[in-house]
Amino acid sequence: MSENQDNQLALSDAGCSEFEESIRRLSLTAEDQFESIKHEKWYLRLWDIVTFSRKGEKRLAEQISTLSQAQQILAQYLLKASQQNKDISDLVNNNASYIEKLAGQSISFKKELTSISNLMLLLNEINNGQYNGIKPITAMCLILSQLDNEVLSNRRALTNILLSLNNHNVLNGKNVEIIDFLMDVADINEKEVPIVYTELSSIRSDYYAGLVLSLIETLFFSKDNAPSSDDAVLNVAITHNIEKKYDNTTLNTVFVSLLNSIIALKVDEGNFSITNPSAKKEREEAEKLFYEGKLIEAYPKFIHAADSGDARACYFAANYYFEKYGTTGKNEELYKKYIYLGINRRDPFCYLEKSRYLYNQGDKKKAEYWRNKILKQVWTLADKGDAVACYLVAQTAFVSFWELYSALEEKKDKDWSEEDKRKISVFGSAYKNYSSKAVEAGYWPAAFSKCFSLGIILDGGNRENNIEKYGWLFENVEWADIQKILGDNYIALDRTNNRYYKKAADCFIKAYRLQKDDSLCGYISFFLNSGVINESKIGGIEKRNIKILYYKGLDSKDPASLQGLGNLYFWGVGDEHLGMNKTSAFEHYEKAYETYDNTGDFPGKNIFDTGKATIAYMLGYMMLNGVGTKQNTEKAVLYYQDAVQRGEKRAIKPLANCYLNGIGVNKDINRYNELMSMIE
Repeated sequence: MSENQDNQLALSDAGCSEFEESIRRLSLTAEDQFESIKHEKWYLRLWDIVTFSRKGEKRLAEQISTLSQAQQILAQYLLKASQQNKDISDLVNNNASYIEKLAGQSISFKKELTSISNLMLLLNEINNGQYNGIKPITAMCLILSQLDNEVLSNRRALTNILLSLNNHNVLNGKNVEIIDFLMDVADINEKEVPIVYTELSSIRSDYYAGLVLSLIETLFFSKDNAPSSDDAVLNVAITHNIEKKYDNTTLNTVFVSLLNSIIALKVDEGNFSITNPSAKKEREEAEKLFYEGKLIEAYPKFIHAADSGDARACYFAANYYFEKYGTTGKNEELYKKYIYLGINRRDPFCYLEKSRYLYNQGDKKKAEYWRNKILKQVWTLADKGDAVACYLVAQTAFVSFWELYSALEEKKDKDWSEEDKRKISVFGSAYKNYSSKAVEAGYWPAAFSKCFSLGIILDGGNRENNIEKYGWLFENVEWADIQKILGDNYIALDRTNNRYYKKAADCFIKAYRLQKDDSLCGYISFFLNSGVINESKIGGIEKRNIKILYYKGLDSKDPASLQGLGNLYFWGVGDEHLGMNKTSAFEHYEKAYETYDNTGDFPGKNIFDTGKATIAYMLGYMMLNGVGTKQNTEKAVLYYQDAVQRGEKRAIKPLANCYLNGIGVNKDINRYNELMSMIE
């Protein structure tokens, strides 16, 4: 016997009034009364009616151990049965308030219950003649008008709705010729036209919606005398090349097509992604933690929500594996897995993340394709106040600004066209506007970007002021990269104001405890050896490990970190230049120079004072003067030449002096004059 038959028999055996009374009594029962009601006849009778199969056994009254369990089971039973049985759906509608109490604290379940209950009410009204025998297309449009994003994004709910529509004879899978379908539409009552036309107008590109709208416009909106139904159908059939013999469909097919077109429209508007309510709730909890900088605590929630069906969680999960948030390691395989999972669920942020991935891989053409495919939707979300969308729009606007600006600078044509000026202005304004909105919403990546990305060019160019203004949003975020960059920044500030080095040390300790990569080992070695920080057994921050940590730092493959360590050893920290060691500085500069593989300085080297040109200049200075290494004037000249070639202006004068005085190179007064003419 089918489960549907079970439900029908159970209800007829019990009688509606008895069943309704039992539902009401259970919904009003308190937890401390549960043990006493377990043996009452009404309760036992209720569970004789409501049975659930589990591995061939029935779940009976004595197997239910708590009141909340009993209430949830009954609510789920009623929700499921109401979609399959008209009598039970009537009962659900008549007792909606009691059933909501049964649903308890399950917010997502309550939403589904309400949506399905409203749907059942509408179906029953259609079947009971309240709409006076409306046409199937009108019934479909009435149903579509009831479906909100919560239901549309829940695949299980959509499956149940389709089942309900078939069980209530609104839809069926029988073949029907499209011309006959249109003949039925042509017979539509004038009172039905507004709901059908309104609901389908937004999805006119849908094949069936287009046919129906064309027919309605021919019949009802014609300026001349309206044609007969037969003529109108014939006209639409000819226009759309419909042949009676070959073009067939089913009502199910029509409804599913309309449903998918509505979903596609919402996707285009940036107002839809596929998720399930419980996963969405968990992702929202994780997002709140993320905003607070608690990236370690948020991580398992994001991953579980993504794996459980939430679309937006996939964007955050992917970024954990790309950015190494919290204690998560970099993992390109998992990064790509969650991008594609999010794209499959129509998450707009994952589309942009794929664009970023392709851009980083050097495929700018494909990156632009994916960016343009979704940017409108993300922009729509940003205009609605979504902080993440605001941040992504700002980043995208800046990339466009920087690419155009760099291209114009390369041309060395100071007379920019009016169109180029307009674009530069638009991109710059968009960056400033949307990045500010994201910061106002408390999204720390936007605040961090305002302080430590090339966007600082558009934000006034004063990093110290921006840190004072926005730093509170990200100073305690559990991300090693932020702490490391903050530490580098405090070290730079320490050279002009010797009060920042302790803050720098704290940042590097936070970063080290999160990731412990080789470069961070080097920083911990410096601060430990210089006495700036005290020993701690947490993470092996002990003096006996100074040399081990030092050589791990020297083995780093990150040239910017090697340069930063070189700067630390070259200058030391504080008024007393704690930790200064020129030999160690030279070792790190030399390793950084070898590690850099760029042929020219990367854009924005001025932000962190990094780049091969700067290191070449420092190595030239140290070799020329025998600082931290043996004097070698010939090598010094080579380093200076490389620095000048790469655009390091500080290297011009010392290199010119080498040619003037014949230091490390033959005297060459012409070369000297040529170099000096380069100094502005």
